[in-house]
Amino acid sequence: MLLCFDKLEGGVASGRLWSSCCEEVRPFHGLDGLLLTMEAMMDEAGDQLSDPRHFEQGKLCTAVVYVYTRRYASIQGKVRFPGTSPGPVYFKSEMELLRLLHDWLERLTQRG
Repeated sequence: MLLCFDKLEGGVASGRLWSSCCEEVRPFHGLDGLLLTMEAMMDEAGDQLSDPRHFEQGKLCTAVVYVYTRRYASIQGKVRFPGTSPGPVYFKSEMELLRLLHDWLERLTQRG
């Protein structure tokens, strides 16, 4: 999944979510909205994969999330923050992913 962050206003992130398992790009508002959108996309997922090369990146930044599995009422996987860290950061729950995304966005806005 590509998480394209377009705005961060008042501590609330908004942008677009793209997944290789869905044709459409879906907007989100807030990190809680992002998780709900991710869950909905995974629920609707089929075997279809799309090509990410045509996708427009986020105006603020873009993160890449790989979900390996959905267990224990949560998701597990890794996230890449292009231009920030050399390798992926692994997460064991949605809450851990939220914390990683929140911290990353905070660092970006403090630098810029």
